Amino acid sequence: MELSSEWNNEAYVSLHLVQTMLEKAGLPRKSGYSHWIPEFKVKVPKLALTGHIECTQKEVDFLIEDLSRYINFLIEIKTAETRIDDDARLQLQTYLKYSHTRFGVLVDPFLVEIYEYTEWQPNLRCKYEIENPNKVQPIANFLINFLDKVKMLTM
Repeated sequence: MELSSEWNNEAYVSLHLVQTMLEKAGLPRKSGYSHWIPEFKVKVPKLALTGHIECTQKEVDFLIEDLSRYINFLIEIKTAETRIDDDARLQLQTYLKYSHTRFGVLVDPFLVEIYEYTEWQPNLRCKYEIENPNKVQPIANFLINFLDKVKMLTM
């Protein structure tokens, strides 16, 4: 599918795909059971030139708190140009490891991948190939199904 150049802008993907997906999945920006924390800061240790370990602040696009399902998850957004690849997966792995968050979602206009971080590595739990990023409801349904399965497993 050929997409307009707007899908090369991360803010556009965030607004028109990710934020719409979250709302359609029943996760409002701020409610009694749901909160979005944009540009969530994660402290990532790094070996400095002096040999000491320093922490740098990295930002993941969103931390989502879904209190109705007792789950938090990170979302990292990519564009049509900066698609999900091994670098994006490593980036998400780093965020999951140092934020101590169990689940992470990678999203670009063509694909959604959901990972569970266990035993020091991310495991792909499921993925969804997006046919049309302008039609968000099927993507929201995929997210709802995943979150409901996780809730059933944790009960």
